[in-house]
Amino acid sequence: MADAPAPHSPLTCHEAEREIDLLIEDGDLKETERALLFAHVRACQACKSKLEARRRQDVRLRQAFVALDTSPDFTRRVLESLPAAAAGDPASEAAWAAAERVVRQERRGDARPLGLGWLTRGYRLPAVLAALISIGLLGAYLRFQWLKDMPEEVAQIQEMSGAGVRTRAGREARLEAGNLLRRGDEIAAGTDGPPLVLKLGFRGTPVAAVQLKPGALLRAYSRSQYTLVKGEAYFQVRKDRPKDRPGERFKVETTLGCVQVLGTEFGIIVPSEVPQMVTVVVGEGTVEVVPNSGNAMRLEAGDEGDLLNAGGTSGPRPAYASRLT
Repeated sequence: MADAPAPHSPLTCHEAEREIDLLIEDGDLKETERALLFAHVRACQACKSKLEARRRQDVRLRQAFVALDTSPDFTRRVLESLPAAAAGDPASEAAWAAAERVVRQERRGDARPLGLGWLTRGYRLPAVLAALISIGLLGAYLRFQWLKDMPEEVAQIQEMSGAGVRTRAGREARLEAGNLLRRGDEIAAGTDGPPLVLKLGFRGTPVAAVQLKPGALLRAYSRSQYTLVKGEAYFQVRKDRPKDRPGERFKVETTLGCVQVLGTEFGIIVPSEVPQMVTVVVGEGTVEVVPNSGNAMRLEAGDEGDLLNAGGTSGPRPAYASRLT
């Protein structure tokens, strides 16, 4: 009769801490190791707290590095940005040798994908620590420059329905609830299907609701200033919205002039990017329509009027019922 396998001994706190590191960094614990770890954690409040803290740290790291470039060329470009290894410094030379091995592996195509484990495991190795400090300082500097030069936040999409695309610095991305809009961002509604409806806020406070018909294109400049490039849009502006300064007006620019409001509901129709006429219709409140040249026009609820390519406005008239619906 074969001897039964010896039962595994319970983990000590020191062993559990090491297993927590491996679990969070690589996620490659064997089934028996994972079972022993969680048996220990259930009985040890201190190790349970360490595991929870490491998980929270891991989430924060992944969020911080979500946009990190991990292409095969990444390591080489980082190294080119760092000063050369100090001659005669064993730690510096060893760190560079280790990094260069990674570059060679990347070129051969057998390097492991960049994970967060190497970030935390490196803290135990003095040679790698020197490289990490250098890369960390460089990353902090580049992040500072990036944040300093990043366009200011305009609004956050608190809720949305329909489909749309956000374009920033020439790069397109699918629009989603929670997205931040920055100065210069363009929002394009899908070319078919239902309208794109956005509820915009600034740091948790509602600003306006915007409905864009299919094919409409809206550009953001500040929390109170937008440009309707083309298409049809309807705005519901909050009177209690956050403002940069007292009395600030919510403005929507077009190629033929702008619409200024203090708190109202209104629509704008820009039939093309080079329109002969832009139509403004007011559902609630009052707006001021300011042409590029000529006198401004005031529209009340139930009115509509036009900005003209030749300059000036058409004057107010009763809105067509179909416009308001």
